[in-house]
Amino acid sequence: MQLPEPMDIKEDISKRIRLCGDDDVCIKMAVWFGNRLPAYLWSHLKDQLTGKGVSWQGMLSVFSNHVQNAARWAMGQAAWEDFIDGILKEIDTRYRTRSIMDYIK
Repeated sequence: MQLPEPMDIKEDISKRIRLCGDDDVCIKMAVWFGNRLPAYLWSHLKDQLTGKGVSWQGMLSVFSNHVQNAARWAMGQAAWEDFIDGILKEIDTRYRTRSIMDYIK
């Protein structure tokens, strides 16, 4: 999926990490600050996600597993596409549509 890379958000996250430090608390604060990155993702993916049964809260739950990846992206250590692919793969796994065959062994 082509999702424009939010350079303003990337810059803000990287600035916060550089100012605060790269320990877990600082990284979480920098990535979650103002919910800007999750809100950006939701604004672009809402229709597709709600169609799969993913709520805002569900998307936040998935996002929380990718905070370190978001920090790596913001610091230029990972590609935007790889970060997005990781989130979308987890959503596909977590919200996979089940059929009757999933229950028959």
